[in-house]
Amino acid sequence: MAPPLLVLPDELLDEIFKPLKYLHRLHLAGTCKRLRTIAPPYIFTDLAFSIVDSDEPARSALQETRNYGHFTHKIKINTHSSTRTDHRDAGKWLCQDTMMLLAQRNTFFPRLTWLVIQFPESVTDAKSEIPSARAETIFEIIAANPSPDSLRKLTILNFPPVADSPVFRTEF
Repeated sequence: MAPPLLVLPDELLDEIFKPLKYLHRLHLAGTCKRLRTIAPPYIFTDLAFSIVDSDEPARSALQETRNYGHFTHKIKINTHSSTRTDHRDAGKWLCQDTMMLLAQRNTFFPRLTWLVIQFPESVTDAKSEIPSARAETIFEIIAANPSPDSLRKLTILNFPPVADSPVFRTEF
């Protein structure tokens, strides 16, 4: 005989999942196949990954996006310092999977309401070209591709100082 929790209708299981914290949702979803099938709308609402020297985080995020991106409401992208030498060339530090996630966010995330881009806190030097080159690359990709109609909020944390940038130039 199935445990009483598993014989509840989906509507009641939804009410059980809603108030739970993220980690508790994961634990509950891991208990059985039926709860795993109900859990994705509650587990994949937020997607966060870091842009680092390895392409693996973005590759994993892209794979999860293909499966569960239609549940995602918020994406947070952390840009970290890179040891790659040519920071002006996006292909050297921004992998293809990350560029695809940003460029095709309308397709992958039809319910996206919030995009967060976080630059490293340690970047405060106004003479540094590395953060402004990264900011330009990311914003060029975002500007060149449509966002879903649902996108209402763009948050940029630790916006790097930008000097002599054609993207961020303001002329009146």
